[in-house]
Amino acid sequence: MTIQKVLCVDDSYTDLVNIQKIVIGTGRFVVTAANGKEAIEMTKSEKPDLIFMDVNMPDMDGFAATRALKKDPVRIRDQQGSESRQAVGANAGG
Repeated sequence: MTIQKVLCVDDSYTDLVNIQKIVIGTGRFVVTAANGKEAIEMTKSEKPDLIFMDVNMPDMDGFAATRALKKDPVRIRDQQGSESRQAVGANAGG
């Protein structure tokens, strides 16, 4: 599976811009969120192939957001469009 869309999540604007530049430099499309709540919504609407998530953020931290995504896993589709596996951190948030 090719990674085309990446969600970058960080409450620090400077850190978010830096990671965004790095990811864009690899030829990927980037969407961003400033906290865990936004990350969950962006995951549902944008269906990213990969998520870079900060841990310490206001409103909802990265651990809580990852736990929420584990409860409602995002499905990854392979290149043929078939559902192949769940894309969540296996041990996210403990």
